[in-house]
Amino acid sequence: MTRANYCIHQTGLAASGPLGARPGWARRAGDACVGPPEGADLGRSWRLILSTETWETYWRDYRSPDWWEKPAPEVLDLIRSLSPEHRPNVLDLGCGLGRHAIAFGLAGFSVTATDASSEAVQHLVHWARSLQLSIQTRVADVLDRTLPRGSFDVVLSYNVLYHGTRERFMTAIEHVGCLLKPDGIFYFTCPSREDGKYGFGEQLAPHTYKCDKSVTPGDVHYFADECDLDEMLRGFDSIRRWMTEGYWDNRGSRQFYSNWNVLVAKKAGRTARQQDRGG
Repeated sequence: MTRANYCIHQTGLAASGPLGARPGWARRAGDACVGPPEGADLGRSWRLILSTETWETYWRDYRSPDWWEKPAPEVLDLIRSLSPEHRPNVLDLGCGLGRHAIAFGLAGFSVTATDASSEAVQHLVHWARSLQLSIQTRVADVLDRTLPRGSFDVVLSYNVLYHGTRERFMTAIEHVGCLLKPDGIFYFTCPSREDGKYGFGEQLAPHTYKCDKSVTPGDVHYFADECDLDEMLRGFDSIRRWMTEGYWDNRGSRQFYSNWNVLVAKKAGRTARQQDRGG
């Protein structure tokens, strides 16, 4: 896909419009920045849940470019709501082939993108080069301790953090809080318990399944409800939380999806969010 075609396809990427903030779940005073436990073998424990080789094989052999290279409408809405002048530094955590990293880059943001799959990261490197975009990339899992703390204005993690147990999901959210600047924005998605994959496959823990009906069958998913999200996000201020639902073609079968979309800020603050709204 050429830069010109991509830009035509993704019209309206310029920053504009409000974030649509509304009252939510306030951060508790005194909450500390909590990251992965010191000394934890993060790479090993993550691979026990989802083998990196599974995704290496998937990305090497994938045949659905329109699906994986087209940015999600919700992410394009997010890009339009933010200003690269006020929030320049973006982290795409678990970037896959890089569709959202590319979209942020085209909109003028400074982008860092990480993924555990070297195949996926290499695809993004070539794609960015073809569009003459400068995107910092690294092969790393979502709990990588080498990312600079307190350095990102925006962290995006689209369909990533729920791969594993609830504990890992919560640890990843806490880790993102440490990577964000004060008042930084965090947007992520995860499946609800209405999703078509819920309840299928081996149950490893409450609401945690080795899914038979996943894009990569056998990977582990945790399915959250609203109370779960309230607890896991107690270190953030809510901006917006909503559901997207519909059907997708899973190897010839029509399968229902139901995903949480979560937009939060690291803490209550005025300056950056006022600037996003033009205030």
